[in-house]
Amino acid sequence: MLFITTKNFILKKLSSDDIESLADIYLKQDYLNAHYLNNISKEKFVEKFEEESRLSERWTVMDKEEKIYGFVSLENKGSKDEENYRLLFFFNEEIHKDNKAEEILQRVIDYGFEALHVHRIFSFCDVADNTYINIFKNLNMTKEASFLKINPYKKDNTIHYRDRVQYVILKENWLKMGQ
Repeated sequence: MLFITTKNFILKKLSSDDIESLADIYLKQDYLNAHYLNNISKEKFVEKFEEESRLSERWTVMDKEEKIYGFVSLENKGSKDEENYRLLFFFNEEIHKDNKAEEILQRVIDYGFEALHVHRIFSFCDVADNTYINIFKNLNMTKEASFLKINPYKKDNTIHYRDRVQYVILKENWLKMGQ
């Protein structure tokens, strides 16, 4: 599907041009330093992101005026026959106001269950990321697992590790909620 729409946003199939804009958002918010131990150039980021994008359903999130706010994807994390998809997303700070992230992600979850016939959708975040944890809870996702000391980050030239939590929603539960 090329487009997914919500009340306030258009999710357009990710293009190479969009990846340049997303890199700028990432760099501006210092996102890369939290997720890559070594400083990564914009060019290397774009190359890696393009490679990963070929393996998933990825959309650029933009408003009706085509301002880019981030991306969202559904990635099959098993065999082609497996119906286990990861919900991956990154938005700029403006999206986290007024439940806009939930609006976008709910529509992507709907698409996963309706169009892709996915059985389960999961996502994860740093255990200290209350913004994302609240998003998962608002989407009626269930905490499924905790992974101890798995997220590396660099502070004062020393590598440290933080815990990660994983949330999931099953199609059967989504159907019961009448989504």
